[in-house]
Amino acid sequence: MGEKEISIKFGELSCLEIYCPCKAGVILDMDQENFRMPERCPSCNEAYSNEAKTALAAYLRFYNAAKNGKLNLQFRVKTP
Repeated sequence: MGEKEISIKFGELSCLEIYCPCKAGVILDMDQENFRMPERCPSCNEAYSNEAKTALAAYLRFYNAAKNGKLNLQFRVKTP
C-alpha cells in the first residue's frame, strides 16, 4: 500500500503545543496579539531548554514572515 497524505493550510498551523518533561503541555497561539514565548513550564516551573526556545523562536519568525508575506503555503502530512 502507498502512503497517504493530507494537505494542511498554513493558516491552520498557528497553534503549537509544547510539552515539558513533567508531561504538562502548553498551547501556544502564534496569532495571539503580543504573543510571548513562555520561559518556564506553568505546571512545574522548570525552565524550557535553550533548544526548545531556539526552535520556538525560529518557528515564530517563519510563521510571521509567511503570514506577513501572504504566502500560499500548505504542508503535506503523511497519514497512517
